[in-house]
Amino acid sequence: PHLKLTKPALINLILEECLESSRRFFAGDYSSFPDPDPDREKRVALFKNMHGEYTSDIQLKERFLRDIPKIMSTVDKIEQTIIAAVPQ
Repeated sequence: PHLKLTKPALINLILEECLESSRRFFAGDYSSFPDPDPDREKRVALFKNMHGEYTSDIQLKERFLRDIPKIMSTVDKIEQTIIAAVPQ
């Protein structure tokens, strides 16, 4: 079903999935981690480092929206490279 999405719609879908994961993390909900999870401490530390100074999904979304032009530029270049390399 994702093949039919426009690029902006797909980026928005990915953003919302990531934000939902962050919301759960900020709330202390680690239910998406394996259970039992011998690496839980490492996973929590990784999530904390990935989120840096941000403590809410609103802050993360604002940052993403500021960065989206750079992200899309890179995505467009990758897409062009793939299109050039793969016969139609």
